[in-house]
Amino acid sequence: MGETSLLAYPVRFDIYLSGLNFDHHAYMNSIYSFNMFHSLDYLIEKEGGPLRGLPMVQPITGFAMKGYHLWIRCSKSSHQGRPFLQFYNNGSYYDKFMNRRTAWKDQNGRTHWSTMLDEEDRITDSWKKENPEDES
Repeated sequence: MGETSLLAYPVRFDIYLSGLNFDHHAYMNSIYSFNMFHSLDYLIEKEGGPLRGLPMVQPITGFAMKGYHLWIRCSKSSHQGRPFLQFYNNGSYYDKFMNRRTAWKDQNGRTHWSTMLDEEDRITDSWKKENPEDES
């Protein structure tokens, strides 16, 4: 791949900040890691909260700084026009993500609507019934 092929499309840089003692393994095993692989555009209410995957153009890179880690994800973008900065407040990330409406089909082909939070509860309850010895 030559240098000119890298300029064939716009690149989006998503920058994340975490504490220096951030537990990477716990993060990757949580629902919060989802936002490292999808755009945070679902937090934009005026656009209807779109959930978009973005094809990454290089591995996520981390930099240690005084007391913090800076994480950068580079993705292909469909943006046309001048570059811009956009800031997200993901303080309510879990609520906004888990209360998204979802649909699924049962064995009979019927469609059922729920939320991701309802489905998480259903899966947790089912797991507890199948594994009563693992409950604390």
